[in-house]
Amino acid sequence: MAFEDLESDDKNAGLLLRHIFRAIVVAFPGADFRVEPHPDTNDIVFYVDPIDGARSVEVTETFLDADDGLSRAVYQLENLMSQLTKLGPGEVLRVSRTGCDLGLAEL
Repeated sequence: MAFEDLESDDKNAGLLLRHIFRAIVVAFPGADFRVEPHPDTNDIVFYVDPIDGARSVEVTETFLDADDGLSRAVYQLENLMSQLTKLGPGEVLRVSRTGCDLGLAEL
């Protein structure tokens, strides 16, 4: 699925998703990727499959809404790269209005 296929007319959401995807590509060079909407929510899920095992990054709809503005949303991503490097096989990194949180995959 391409970012253009995502049902969002919000330019800020597109910018945020592109920023997150670029960070994922840098953190996991050579990995296979796919992007899909979560089956039960409007969250966007990046599935990352490097050689050592799959993991995912879930970006919540409330984060993408950026109700507090784009600057606040970008600030919430300040530790994104460090969290991505800690993301292990079978784990999910959830990006929400409160920041980036690691947990076990429930997808």
